[in-house]
Amino acid sequence: IYVFEYYITGGILKMSKTAFARDILRKDSILRKLLAKERNFQNNPGINKDENGNACIDFSYYKGDALAEDPAELVKELKQRYGGEIGGELHYKGVYITFRQEFYFNERLD
Repeated sequence: IYVFEYYITGGILKMSKTAFARDILRKDSILRKLLAKERNFQNNPGINKDENGNACIDFSYYKGDALAEDPAELVKELKQRYGGEIGGELHYKGVYITFRQEFYFNERLD
């Protein structure tokens, strides 16, 4: 059996305030999937506002749990839902558990 685990390793995700609020309140929220499952305040990414009033999620010092889904698919779904209301870049790694190999990826949201 081939098993991949995905971890966010850095990046900044920018969203309009309305897109952020709409997604975080959805039952099938993509943002909640990208944020930590374990609610340890030291591990959560910083959420701030930029100079334009957009919500910025900073994953620079993030040490989160393994994601249940491929981040590339989650980002693709975010783009489909909110289009031009999102931007930034997300860095993540995929760990191929069977042979203990790591692969690093960058996903542009602009």
